[in-house]
Amino acid sequence: MLHEDQPARPWGTVTPVFWAPLEEETDEEAPDYAEPAAFASARTSPPATPPAEDIVRRFAELAAHLADPLTDAELALAALRAATLDQDITTLLGPGDRNVASVRELRGLIAGRQGHHATAARWHLHTAGLHTLTSGTDAPRSRSSAHHALAAWREIADHAERAVVAREILPMLTAVAGPTARPTREVQTYLAAQDSP
Repeated sequence: MLHEDQPARPWGTVTPVFWAPLEEETDEEAPDYAEPAAFASARTSPPATPPAEDIVRRFAELAAHLADPLTDAELALAALRAATLDQDITTLLGPGDRNVASVRELRGLIAGRQGHHATAARWHLHTAGLHTLTSGTDAPRSRSSAHHALAAWREIADHAERAVVAREILPMLTAVAGPTARPTREVQTYLAAQDSP
């Protein structure tokens, strides 16, 4: 019980012992510490997610590599590296990050160089959607991805597949380029010709 003349100190009363320097512990007095196995494995295991610097380096290497003429095997390896990089960067940054869109644009570029134009158009359609969500339909990257999707669509030789992809990219072109823009009308005209007997 406190008396009226005693101040309330919930932390206790500080005495000269509190301010006295601590005596050095000897090895005999030190507690025995064994590192838990989980800590040891975490300290020695590689991180589950690659650090950001590693991802940036891998992206730069892959992008630079694509500037060179590549064989079919090299393009297949580049596609595999891009898929792994996509998974790593998505894990690290989340699916809506603009850097994820950059990796997926590379995937579209690789698919186009492999001759998989429908896949390339879909990757570029996807990245146009990501850029539209983060920056809007008027953003340069949204327009660039829409342009790449249209260019890949134009390369599709199979008319049935081209019609399917045309239906997929038309809403994006309408939103990004506008309903009366030349690219939008080009796709609309193609679809109208496919639908007429």
